[in-house]
Formats: sequence, structure tokens, C-alpha cells
Amino acid sequence: MDRLTNWIRRNHMLLMVVGCVAPLLLITATSVFNIPLSTVGIFIVMLLCPLSHVFMMRGMGHGNQSEGKSCHAGTEVAPTNAKDYR
Repeated sequence: MDRLTNWIRRNHMLLMVVGCVAPLLLITATSVFNIPLSTVGIFIVMLLCPLSHVFMMRGMGHGNQSEGKSCHAGTEVAPTNAKDYR
């Protein structure tokens, strides 16, 4: 298991509290500061796509490519510099 998985397992209750408190704070902030819910909804939708891709790639084991490793057995990560392709 990697370090992130271990950290999540050790701090599961903390993550659950943050996951429950964050929406409550968002709802409270929209009512206190008179922010239209449509503005908040658009902001959440705009963040949803990139954040879901980040978490999806991390969950599928694509977070280790910076070390030169590949998630596919017996393969190398392709070079990123254009000069390496020549």
C-alpha cells in the first residue's frame, strides 16, 4: 500500500467530518453572504471535472509516472521531451 492509502485509512473519521462539514459551511456561506445558488452550482460543476480526473488518475495508479515507472507491467513511461523522440 502506498502512503496516501495508509493516511486515508488512519484519518478516515477526519475525512468524514470534513466531508459533512464542508457542504454545511457552503450552505451557510451562501445564505449569510447572499450568494446566488446558481453561482455556487456553476463553480462546483466547473471544479467537478478536473478534480474527478485527478482523483481517478491517482486511484488507477497513474500517480507514479514521475518516478519513471508505468502502471502496465513490462513497459516504460514514454519520454516527455521532444528531442528524445528523434
